[in-house]
Order: sequence, then C-alpha cells, then structure tokens
Amino acid sequence: MRIPAQHLALAGLTRKALDLHDDKLRVAIESLYTTAASPGNADEGGKTRYSLVARRAIGGIALLVYARDETVATRIKDVQVNSVGCGVFGLLGNKGAVGIRVTLRESAGSEVDGAGDGGAESSWTFVSAHLAAHQDQNEARSHDWRSIVERLVFQDAGGAAQMYDTGHLFFFGVRPLLYCACLEYFD
Repeated sequence: MRIPAQHLALAGLTRKALDLHDDKLRVAIESLYTTAASPGNADEGGKTRYSLVARRAIGGIALLVYARDETVATRIKDVQVNSVGCGVFGLLGNKGAVGIRVTLRESAGSEVDGAGDGGAESSWTFVSAHLAAHQDQNEARSHDWRSIVERLVFQDAGGAAQMYDTGHLFFFGVRPLLYCACLEYFD
C-alpha cells in the first residue's frame, strides 16, 4: 500500500514526503519560470534549469530553496541550514522554525549590497516558522518567537550569526504568526 505524501507530512514524516516530491517540485518550478524572455538562462530545449540549494524539515515545517542554474547557482559560496523546535518541552518540531542562509558572490557591476568590485558577497536568509496557535496563546506565540530569534543561529567562518545578521531576510509563516485581537477587548 502506497501512503500519499500529504499523509506522511501530517504524520511528522515531512522529510520522506519531500523525498518523494523533489523532482516534481523542481519540474513545476522550471515549467512556471521558463520564459521566452530569458533565452540566456535556458538549456538547448528552451527550459530554464533550477537546482535544489538546500532543504530542511522538522515536524510539519519545511523549507526548500532553489536557484537558477545559469545565474544564481553559479554564484553560491556557502549554504548553512539550521532548525529550532519550540513544541512540546520547547524542543519538538510541531512548532518552531527552519532556516537556510545562502552566501552569494556578487558579480561585477552588481548593485546588491553595494557590490560592484566582483569580490563582494551578499547573504540571503530564508526562514519558515510555525508558532503557537489560537487567540488565547499570544504569550506562547511570543515565547516561540523569542526562542526562534535566540536559537536559530548559523555558523560561518566569521562565527555564529543570528537570523537578523543578514543582508536579506525572508520570513515565512503560517496563520499563527498573526496575533489575534479579540473584539471583546475593544468594547
């Protein structure tokens, strides 16, 4: 009996579900982002190719970062991956975050991060999080947030760097990132 991938994810087997779908995800990305306007980034068949740079999953939280082969992928200098569990006992991955930091060599003439000398670098950090849910859990949500900010640390040649120590930060989350305001407080 074959178990559908979405059921594997719900059972806490997110990594297994991702293993089953890596190729499908890459093909979907390539089909969506291949355009006639970017012929320099396409292979002989006219397809723009992407590679999986890194992925991380804990519990039901997952993050995948892809890069275009002919442009960004050739400039990757370093990739760091980390995760923080904030669930049961402050450790399990039903709540928490996964993060991927990519350091790129900037090309000559680039305007990103003031680069332009060809030797500059930029860091791009991607974080996906799931915090405590429900209106009455604002304190727990705040605790999860503080724990993620303090514990999601990336190690590089310069030492430990926290989530905010980056040139570009992309923070993704599910609905519990919103802090709910109950209408009865305004009456």
